[in-house]
Amino acid sequence: MPATAVEVFQHYTDAWNRHDADGIVATFAESGIYTDPTTAGSLAGASIAAYAQSLWDAFPDLSFETVSLTHNDHGLVSAEWLMKGTNTGPIMGLPPTGRSIALAGADFARIESGKIVSLQGYFDSAAVPRSLGLDIIVQPSSIGPFGFGTSVRASNGSTALPGAFSITNFYARTAEEVALIKESGRKIAMDMLSMPGFISFVSVVVGDCLMTITAWKPGSPWRP
Repeated sequence: MPATAVEVFQHYTDAWNRHDADGIVATFAESGIYTDPTTAGSLAGASIAAYAQSLWDAFPDLSFETVSLTHNDHGLVSAEWLMKGTNTGPIMGLPPTGRSIALAGADFARIESGKIVSLQGYFDSAAVPRSLGLDIIVQPSSIGPFGFGTSVRASNGSTALPGAFSITNFYARTAEEVALIKESGRKIAMDMLSMPGFISFVSVVVGDCLMTITAWKPGSPWRP
């Protein structure tokens, strides 16, 4: 006899709490889908497992507490939950913040023959970045001749007058290359902070263009 809808949903939640990606996927039907505000569409099978693993990587102590749960005789389950965790792993390509989160949300699942056919999660997608002290910037990618992006500055606190500037400019071919260049740039910036003569650098990302401008003290052995 197939498990009841409530039992299936409990198995799903238990798999999340024991960090069992295969266990999560096993609660879905072969064509079952998962969607929430951050997935940019529906996920299925291995994509659900990868999504769960990405959250556990960022929050190794991630857990869900079911606050309330309702269901009907047609296999529909509605659950209010509270997700808790501490950010001790990389998130969105950024180093861990060490901060904790408590995110409220709700799931609406359709369950047939003991399997989840669809599960839609709802929560404030900006709540986690805010809790981690991250800025949330809403802007167009471009308006007319103007392109918009993001910038980062790193400095060792030096107030010396620059004697030279170095400029690097990359054009990435894919979104994966953008992420790779950003990650490599962060590592290089950390190394630069201890280099003799380094003052500061600014990194700018606009679309597929990534540029850095670095300031050096006069006579620095590292300047170009």
